[in-house]
Amino acid sequence: MLDAKDLCSGYGSVPVLRNVSLSVDPGEIILIVGENGAGKTTLLRTLGGFIAPTSGSVSLGGEDITGLPPEFMPDRGLRLVLDGHRVFPELSVLDNLRLGAIRRITKANFERAVEEVFAMFPVLRQNLRVRARDLSGAVYPQSGVRDGFHVASHHSNARAAMDKYALINKYHVQMLAYFLGKLQATPDGDGTLLDHSMILYGSSMSNGNQHDHDPLPLILAGGASGQLNGGRHLKFAPHTPASNLLLSMLDKLGVHQDKHGDSTGKLDV
Repeated sequence: MLDAKDLCSGYGSVPVLRNVSLSVDPGEIILIVGENGAGKTTLLRTLGGFIAPTSGSVSLGGEDITGLPPEFMPDRGLRLVLDGHRVFPELSVLDNLRLGAIRRITKANFERAVEEVFAMFPVLRQNLRVRARDLSGAVYPQSGVRDGFHVASHHSNARAAMDKYALINKYHVQMLAYFLGKLQATPDGDGTLLDHSMILYGSSMSNGNQHDHDPLPLILAGGASGQLNGGRHLKFAPHTPASNLLLSMLDKLGVHQDKHGDSTGKLDV
C-alpha cells in the first residue's frame, strides 16, 4: 500500500535520510526505532509531503505521490498524526472538526467526515460546544484499557467502569515505581538521584466522578538532599489546601515564600 524506495531528504544542504526503503501493507503496523537525530521524524515528514525528497520515490496504493504537498495527502488516505494532542485549545470541538475537514468542501462531505470521527470517538458527540482545552483525550493502552482517562474518571459509580479506572491508576502507580527505582539506581554525588530529588505524585481531585477536591492522597518521594525524611504517613486537617504542601516544598528547596495560590500556611513535612 505504501512504498518508499531509496528515499533521500534533509534540511537545506544537510542530508538526513540516505537511501531509505520501506513497505507497509494494508493492516500492517511498522515501528520505526532510533535514537534522537537518527531521522525518524524526517522520514515521516518526507512521507507525509512536508519535506520534498532530493531523490527516491514514494507511492501509495500504486500512485506516485513523491513530493506531493501535504494538503493533498489526506484525500489519498495518508495522514501525518502529530503527537501531543495538538488542537486549537480556544476553539470548540466542532470548530476543530471544521478545520480538520476543511478540504471536504460540501456540507454533505463534512457531515460524513464528522460521523466518521464520532464512530471512532463517541464521547465527542456530546462535547461539540466544549472548548478543546477542556477535554482530555489521553489514553493509556499499556494499562489494558482503551478508554480515555478523563472519560474513565467519570465512571458513574458503575462497577465495570470503576474497574477500568482502577486499572489505569494501577498502571500510573507502576510507572511511578519504575521512575523512582531508576532514580534510586542512579548514583549522584554522595548518594543517588532519588536522594537528591523531591517528587510529588497525586492529583488535584480525590474523586474525579464527583470532582471532589478533598481529601487528596499525595505521595512526596525522595530525600531532597537531606531535607525530607521518608517512610511516613502524614494526615492533615480536612480541607487543607494542596498549596500548603507546595509552599512547604518550596521551603525545602530554599525558596521562602509567605503564600502560594490559596495556601493558608505551611505543613510540617
